[in-house]
Amino acid sequence: MNFGQFKNGVFNFDFSRVTRIDSAGLGALIMVRREIISKDVEICLVNLNADVYRLFSKTRMNKLFMLKR
Repeated sequence: MNFGQFKNGVFNFDFSRVTRIDSAGLGALIMVRREIISKDVEICLVNLNADVYRLFSKTRMNKLFMLKR
C-alpha cells in the first residue's frame, strides 16, 4: 500500500463486510498503523457492526483508531 497520498489525512477501512476479527486481523491493523503513523495519517474504521465495535472498545483499540459505526 502506498500511504503517501493520505498525508495529513484520514485512511478509511470499510468494515461493512466484516462480521468478526481475530488476533491476526488486529495485529495487521496495528502493523499498518505503525507504517503510517509518521505520515500524519489517521486510520478510521468505518461501518463496524455492533460485535466488532464492542471488541475494539473492550481491547482499547479505540485509543489507536477512530471508530465509526
